[in-house]
Amino acid sequence: MASTKPAAKAKRKAGKQPGAPGYGRVWHPPVDADEHHCPSHCEACGRPLEAATCRVYSAYDSVDIRFGSAEQPGLTVITTRHHLYENTCTCGHGSRHVPHRAVPDPCLYPGVEVGEWRLIGANLAALIVHLRLRSRLSLRLTQELLREVLGIPLSTGVLQQCFEEAAASAIPLEDALVEDLLAEATANGGVLYVDETSWKERGEALWLWTFVTTLSVCFYVGQRTIEMLDNVIGGHFGGWLMSDGYTAYRHHPKRLRCWAHLIRKARGLAESLDQDGRAFGHFTLAWLGTLQADIDAWREADGTPGTATGVIRQRHQAKLAEFRARCLTQAESAHDKTAALAKEFINDWEAIFRILDHPWLPLTNNEAERALRHWVILRKTNHGTKSATGSRAFALLASISGTCRKRGQSALAYLASVIAAARANLTLPPLPQAVGV
Repeated sequence: MASTKPAAKAKRKAGKQPGAPGYGRVWHPPVDADEHHCPSHCEACGRPLEAATCRVYSAYDSVDIRFGSAEQPGLTVITTRHHLYENTCTCGHGSRHVPHRAVPDPCLYPGVEVGEWRLIGANLAALIVHLRLRSRLSLRLTQELLREVLGIPLSTGVLQQCFEEAAASAIPLEDALVEDLLAEATANGGVLYVDETSWKERGEALWLWTFVTTLSVCFYVGQRTIEMLDNVIGGHFGGWLMSDGYTAYRHHPKRLRCWAHLIRKARGLAESLDQDGRAFGHFTLAWLGTLQADIDAWREADGTPGTATGVIRQRHQAKLAEFRARCLTQAESAHDKTAALAKEFINDWEAIFRILDHPWLPLTNNEAERALRHWVILRKTNHGTKSATGSRAFALLASISGTCRKRGQSALAYLASVIAAARANLTLPPLPQAVGV
């Protein structure tokens, strides 16, 4: 049988082969405006260059939206074609206008590049972040809304890149957020509200912390430890700290305890089947109600905020001693819930009743709980974050959004200005001031 030689392999050129299907953007929106970018000076000798002698070497399209106003309601989609020019100087050197591209931050999304050459404009990128966070939409639902309402078909990958780029753009604002928060909390009459709730990061059980003042809010994802608390507020924070009964807060010298938690637990005991627990619950509810009525009366009588007064404590000194003795007795109760509440009063005695000397301070940690409520709902739908960098990005963008809302400013417009400034390598705009300040 005659031997056969294998057919020689055809020489194949690198890259796309003739006739092979290509892959690229299939959406080509009509161009509404043109922008021309020419080099102004020679990169070698510094001589000014004439725009008339420039030549186009490349171009890119950017899709953005114009936000509505009272005079012009509704959203307007605008596609701008950016023409990039090059020019040759009399010295012989060729210069090009090159859009700014920042080096990716190695700490947050190392592969994310912040720059001007982008399909998605700053306003549209800010809207995507707003839909993901404030409206709690998934990537798929965000994609569906943009396609069906605005006629902008974007992949989920592009949407995720917008979220990552927005966070990378806002990184310099992290320190400013904390500085504003602590400055307000340590000012005369300032209170820092702190709370935490469970959070998943790629299945790992972590905690979402919130730190709230009247005009600022900061979020962080991390462990539930004293170190986490001190990393944010510092070990020498001198302002008032409102918290729940978690032990990590007990080392703080000017701590306040949320009465709402105590009242809720006392009400549960009052409805208990245990006779001693039921009696202790009713007694605690009545006692806290009496104190709260006196505090409210002081406030209605236009007491002076910011000044310590011992009037309320002196009025109830004997009853305070009686209640403490009862707590010491009930701490030995065989009923677990009764003993737990009694021990909680003993361990946090000063923090709970410090308000009797400072009745102008808040009674509850409602500010922090309200700040977390929105994100608790988000947690139920997206099951947390997928990485440490994702947690940092989420916390940063949530902090910016929450701070703007507390100050009566548009988080959407501010974030758009931050993205636009970062892309152009400009100084980021400062955090907006509160309306009327």
